[in-house]
Amino acid sequence: MSSVAGSDGLSVKGDATIWAIAKRSILLRRVYRTLLAAGCAEYSVRIPECYQKHFINLGGSFEVGHIISNLVGAPAKVLLIGVFAGRDYYFLQTHGHDVVGFDLVNQTDIHGKMVVGDVQAVLPFKANSFDAVVMVEVLEHLEEDLGALRNLRNVLSDGGVLVIGVPYYQDQPEHHLRIYSPQTLRRLLGAAGFRIDRIVERPGLLTYGKWFFALNHLAQLVSFLVTRRVFYRPLLTGLSKCEEWLGTKPIPLRKWSSGYGVFVKCSKGHTVDTRALNRRDFGSDRVRGSADIEQREARERP
Repeated sequence: MSSVAGSDGLSVKGDATIWAIAKRSILLRRVYRTLLAAGCAEYSVRIPECYQKHFINLGGSFEVGHIISNLVGAPAKVLLIGVFAGRDYYFLQTHGHDVVGFDLVNQTDIHGKMVVGDVQAVLPFKANSFDAVVMVEVLEHLEEDLGALRNLRNVLSDGGVLVIGVPYYQDQPEHHLRIYSPQTLRRLLGAAGFRIDRIVERPGLLTYGKWFFALNHLAQLVSFLVTRRVFYRPLLTGLSKCEEWLGTKPIPLRKWSSGYGVFVKCSKGHTVDTRALNRRDFGSDRVRGSADIEQREARERP
């Protein structure tokens, strides 16, 4: 960057350029905050500014909250495990749910019911006290994932719904202790006493690059300047419905995505006795049975 020294020894041209960039950056931030406020104004729930971005963006934001809320269903008393980032807490609230947040640390920006604790320990709630339990992007962080799921089953009502979300085949970042596949997740839920009712894989198919975010916000800005209103909610709801529908379809391409994972809706079911399965498959009777089969097959060979 070229510059011209002023009488005070400062680089006048360089400083002017930097200041111009800074002013443009400040202006863009103001425009973005205006769009944030306009996009969240139509919700009856007060959403803290630090969480408003989830209500005007896609790609791990609006579509995730939409899918989770749909899987929970009708307004209910919901226990939300893992409150960081506020997305799920406020999305559930905007859909009429009575939400109790539960987290390992206190989330001070959550304005509502909040309990601090460890889902792997005995939970401080009465048995059968929640209509729904939501735990998204938490299970893979736990040392005792089976124990945590059993704890959740205890506080879930008999007709209640468990909604979980996990990444598949993901061993990063460092705090991921569990790696799940569709098969191992199904077995884990069965061992905890849950029956799978619905599966929505992610991503549906769509990806959202910077071009989408730029066009989206530009269109919203034009709408706001002309009508003083934005249309984030209907636009993102429509796209989220497409994502949810596509997530129910077997699309092999999504397995190549770094965001490959799943949302699962469960209800209480029969508890699979995994010890009994191991006794059956690895007991001495099975070994003797296998030897008998091999001997019979050998005798039958020409």
